[in-house]
Amino acid sequence: MLRSINLISKLPPILQDKKEYINVCQTQDKEFIFLYSKINDCLNDQYLHDLTLNGIKRWEKIMKITPKASETLEDRRFRIINRYLNKLPYTMVSLKELLNTLCGEDGYNINYDVQNFKLKIRVALTAKHQIEEVKRNLKYIVPTNIFQDISLLYNQYDNVNRFKHSQLEVFTHNSIREELLTIEGN
Repeated sequence: MLRSINLISKLPPILQDKKEYINVCQTQDKEFIFLYSKINDCLNDQYLHDLTLNGIKRWEKIMKITPKASETLEDRRFRIINRYLNKLPYTMVSLKELLNTLCGEDGYNINYDVQNFKLKIRVALTAKHQIEEVKRNLKYIVPTNIFQDISLLYNQYDNVNRFKHSQLEVFTHNSIREELLTIEGN
């Protein structure tokens, strides 16, 4: 949030129309705006979900994470949050809390077959780029005697039927199934 600074308005009215004072105040206005933006960045870096680039770099150094060149800031922030939340012991309740934090409350489906020791998790399409990090985290959390089946939660009929055939014809079958559908006008 950029603050609006107008130092000239703080001067007595008799000085507000003097060129020298106007120039000095305009220069200082820019410096104050820069200062406020840096203070705001420091405040944002206190919270993992609001990390700036500087905060992300600092956490990556602390956690010994080497970012990939293709990763976005959101992907890097997601990895930091994921690693931060990686602590034992885990129960089904805490696993759901972890997935709620990483993927959102509606961002996944989970099914645990107790008799056959199978854990099936489907991650929503909005987290498609982050599924590898979810898999990595669960590898350390879920006991090794439980088979893990983790993949994407594909688009279902209910997600696709709101679009007209003419809108969907520009997509391939795989992209309709696997991508987050955003079509103008909907």
